Amino acid sequence: MFKKKKPPIVLRNCNFAFVCNADWESMNPISSNDKQRFCETCQKQVFFCVSDEELAEHVRDNDCVTIFEFGKKEPQMLIGEIALD
Repeated sequence: MFKKKKPPIVLRNCNFAFVCNADWESMNPISSNDKQRFCETCQKQVFFCVSDEELAEHVRDNDCVTIFEFGKKEPQMLIGEIALD
C-alpha cells in the first residue's frame, strides 16, 4: 500500500580512487545549475550527485563527483573520483 522512500544514493561498495580535501561550499559554481562546481585544488569540474542515475552517469564519464556518505552519526560529503574496478 505505502511505498518506502529509497535513500538518495543506494549504490554499495563504492570506492574512491581519489578523495579530494577541497570544500564543496568554497568551490565556484560553474553554471546556474548549483550541482556543478569548479575545484581550484584539482582544476576539475565536480558534479554533485543526488541519485544513482546521476552517479552512474558521472562515473562512466570518469568525472569528479561529490556524494553524501551515510552510515555514520553525521552524513559526510565525499569529493573525488570513483574507482572503476
